[in-house]
Amino acid sequence: LCRQVLLSEARMSLEIDLVNARGKPLVVHLEAARDATGRRKQCRFSFTDITERKRAEERVAQLNRVRAILGGVDRAIVHMSNRQNLLDEVCRVAVEKGGFKLAWIGLVLRDGVVQPVARFGAIQYLDGIRVVVKPDEPEGRGAVGMAIRENRPVVIEDVGLDALMAPWQERLRRFGLNYLAAFPVRIAGKVAGSFQVYAPKAGFFDENELGLLTQVSFLALHSHPGRSSPTLRGKALRELLLCQTVPSPPANVDFSALNNPDPKIKTQRDRLALHRKNPVCAGCHKITDPIGLALEHFDGSGQYR
Repeated sequence: LCRQVLLSEARMSLEIDLVNARGKPLVVHLEAARDATGRRKQCRFSFTDITERKRAEERVAQLNRVRAILGGVDRAIVHMSNRQNLLDEVCRVAVEKGGFKLAWIGLVLRDGVVQPVARFGAIQYLDGIRVVVKPDEPEGRGAVGMAIRENRPVVIEDVGLDALMAPWQERLRRFGLNYLAAFPVRIAGKVAGSFQVYAPKAGFFDENELGLLTQVSFLALHSHPGRSSPTLRGKALRELLLCQTVPSPPANVDFSALNNPDPKIKTQRDRLALHRKNPVCAGCHKITDPIGLALEHFDGSGQYR
């Protein structure tokens, strides 16, 4: 660097990764300039610790990626008319907007095998893969099986160092996948599968970003194809967070009020109010709709609208 500065007589700088005496990683900004004060040509160097600034920049970039994912999922819920298309879009958005290398959604079959039903990115990773839910098999002790069994997000910061990922480590290395986060997917209030994302860099997200990412499966799975559903979201919140049981809808429910094309009925709130005039439906909707409608005020990234 000094030779280049002396030859070009220009100020140059670069960022370098270092480790201090305590083993803590640092990012240092190094600047070199020609010192013409003396008779001999020489360089003057300055060092600035920019570790905190770089971490702040990374956090902003991570949060922006998460918001891009959630915003894409929210738009997909509104525009997709087919459930399979919606799941495919969730995976596509996670890869193209979120910077992940692979995203897939798996549902549990009767024999306990987790079958991929939607995928995007390095999908060859899934060729011939075996993932199960039962913990007595090695293929059931990884992040996916644990997320489904325990109904919670599971993160593997570095898959190459985690013994529970042994059944898949060779293929993970082959496809350059080092980070994994798995989120339970619930259907009708019960865990039915999981949504997982893989990144090439270990430690890809911290706890704050992961908290936002759990909205992906919630928004996508508690909605109708083509539009969001305050009723389904309200039902999920009542059952998952308040431990209440919401009765299933009666047979032959009249949905004409919800599908009424009258332009005077402009909002979901108006349509649900009209639907609740049916005494058969009013009981349950009085429980689910208020808490579910509160979520209609927030877009896919959690921002108020």
